[in-house]
Amino acid sequence: MVDLWKNKRLIDKEVKKLADEYADKIYRSLSNSKFTWRTPTGISKEVGLEPEKVVVILDNLPSVIRSSTANTSGELLYATRDKYQEQTSIGQRILSSIKNST
Repeated sequence: MVDLWKNKRLIDKEVKKLADEYADKIYRSLSNSKFTWRTPTGISKEVGLEPEKVVVILDNLPSVIRSSTANTSGELLYATRDKYQEQTSIGQRILSSIKNST
């Protein structure tokens, strides 16, 4: 398995073990979805892991991005960088970039 962690800081052994087991499943869940953006709750149902743990793993995957806005229920939204670039126009990406820098 490729080392998927953004940074090399020491992390809790349990989280690392879970990440080793679930990172690929979580990434595939994001990649194969018909949706661009996914919630940790939706991903957790698909892969069988608690949403809080899914968030920890998602936040450490370098090829995953988090939306600057939540969904209507207030949940975080995640997408793969590739899927976001594929399914979002250049204009939308520029506007998002400007919005995130202010």
